[in-house]
Amino acid sequence: MKYFKICILCLLIFYTLEATDLDEQEAVLDKIVSSATGFDMQLKDEARNMLVIDKSQIENKGYQSVEQALRYIPVITFSSRAFGDEIDMRGQGGEAYSSVKVLLNRVPINPMNSHGSTPFNSINIEDVESIEVIPGGGAVVYGNGTRGGVINIVTKQNPKDFAQMTFKGGVYEAPQTGFTQYNLSAGKKLSNKFFLKGNASIQTQQGYRKEEKFTNWFGNIEALYNFNQNHSLNFNATYSYTKSLNSNNISLIQLKEDRRAAGNQGTHKDLDFLMTSLNYKGKVGNTLEFDALGFYQQTSDKFKYVIKNIIGSPILFYTQQGGLNLKGKHTITNNTLMFGIDSIYGGSIIGSKDRKTGSKSATGDSRWSNSIYILDSLKPIKYFDLTGGARYENSYYHIYKKIGSKEMYSKNRMIHSYALELTPNFKYSSTGNIYAKYERGFITPLPIFLIGQGSTGSYINDTLQPSTYNTYEIGWKDEFAWTYLSLTGYYTDTQNEFIINYIDRSKFWYQYENIGTTSRFGIEIIGMQDFFDSLHLAESISYIKTKITKTSIPDQKNKPVPYVNEYKITLNVNYDFFKNNKTLASVFLNNSFLGPRADNGFQKMDAYILGDLGLNLAKNGFIFNIGIRNLYNALYIDYQNYSSKTETATYIPAPNRSYYAEVRYNF
Repeated sequence: MKYFKICILCLLIFYTLEATDLDEQEAVLDKIVSSATGFDMQLKDEARNMLVIDKSQIENKGYQSVEQALRYIPVITFSSRAFGDEIDMRGQGGEAYSSVKVLLNRVPINPMNSHGSTPFNSINIEDVESIEVIPGGGAVVYGNGTRGGVINIVTKQNPKDFAQMTFKGGVYEAPQTGFTQYNLSAGKKLSNKFFLKGNASIQTQQGYRKEEKFTNWFGNIEALYNFNQNHSLNFNATYSYTKSLNSNNISLIQLKEDRRAAGNQGTHKDLDFLMTSLNYKGKVGNTLEFDALGFYQQTSDKFKYVIKNIIGSPILFYTQQGGLNLKGKHTITNNTLMFGIDSIYGGSIIGSKDRKTGSKSATGDSRWSNSIYILDSLKPIKYFDLTGGARYENSYYHIYKKIGSKEMYSKNRMIHSYALELTPNFKYSSTGNIYAKYERGFITPLPIFLIGQGSTGSYINDTLQPSTYNTYEIGWKDEFAWTYLSLTGYYTDTQNEFIINYIDRSKFWYQYENIGTTSRFGIEIIGMQDFFDSLHLAESISYIKTKITKTSIPDQKNKPVPYVNEYKITLNVNYDFFKNNKTLASVFLNNSFLGPRADNGFQKMDAYILGDLGLNLAKNGFIFNIGIRNLYNALYIDYQNYSSKTETATYIPAPNRSYYAEVRYNF
């Protein structure tokens, strides 16, 4: 096995510098993760290729949001929608909001309907301790909507006394723009068993585009009580309120004349986000572990459209969900058995009020999902283990519509789904492994997908079924004295993709149907190196080829999935040019090269490169950071929408170069 490992190193080596001993730095594979199974484990014991982004990689870089921090992370891209950007992995495109599961401390925060957005930017970046990324799958453990992968944003931290003040500010290369953030966080061990942490911030922004602005208030509290070394209870509550004014798309002529121009319509948006959770962890002896997670999450989006200074009728998108996740883990010498039960009840309301008549209408829905799953890992010999599992899930839907006090329709429906996983893993050393994985997963329809419109009015579609997919994946990872490397290849084919079929566009008659079939093939290469305990490199290449293989729309067949970047290349460099016990001076350069993509009309959107350059100075708890974002001043398009009726596209331009400064003090 030793010679096999040496051969792999020789094939992949591309640096020749002498490196420091691994003991002088934190080994990548020694990091603790919880999102893969829900139980804490070292990354090297996880067969699949995961990423763990810790606080040191996102702190002191002037980031204003979670989205900014993820721009330079391997395999992650963003898919823009009318209601906001969505985190994307492995080519989900416009369906990323329902195909990439986003968790906050293991609590799902994806929208319950297609009109909302995932509120990950409501989370204060200063409160984030780590981000765990599982590309491609997780259906047995996490169920519905994991075709692209799972992202777990972790705000919990090890109990230790601390206090920190942070001030951030910056400006775009444009007049009357700017952004600020004030943050205060503190934690205290009130006893050997009880730890309390709190965080509060306010953020303001005068946007890059004219007539755009943004204000966010954020608060978080965490309480941890350790009964003893085997039993603990963790309470976490997060609240965020965001008030914003955004402008809609502009034409090509407007874009060429002034890329900062406001569109002809603005949107006033008030976003309330609340999430609470209570997590119990227990251990009995050395073989049995339990985990119980209860949670409640609520999101309220209030929209008002403004056209020529006239405020239109208000629209409300309201969602809430609560759930209970119970899981256990039994470990013996050559076998680890994990089992769990999930129950999640969620509902959403789309409400509006006519500005002239004052009449109110509401379309509401709910989904109660109950699941049971099992995941077993068997190790028959020293270097080999085999993991297999299954999940069954049933979803009970209730859908209704009211205008005033009159009920227009009300309907119930039950949908059944299942997931499978089989992963053989060859672990040839304490740090290196080669694995293959098969996963059969599902994406249940959003409740609003069950509503159709026809000659008799609104009706419930009784034939729509879950979308199902098969993922075939092979991967390798290892960590040597100075480098971490991973390689992953995958193929995903999806049946019963949801497609909206316009029966009569002139009368707006439509129905969602299971017609679409798509395929996704990709490769992901990730590397990280540490030289002389001062030079830190991270690079990645991810490539994906997508294809619509079956559709009811003839001119879309064999076309790529819209809004998917063909590739992403990252190169991040951090150099500590002065370091002793109390002082640190470093410089970093982050680069992210995003390949071309197609819009909804399959018109090409050009590739672009992003770069951040920053200087960090730290001494005796005082930290000062300055830098440039979008260093190369890439003038790219954030969102592009093609209209088949007018045969023209409209655009939302991305911000140009900006400058930031950041001051923080650790008490």
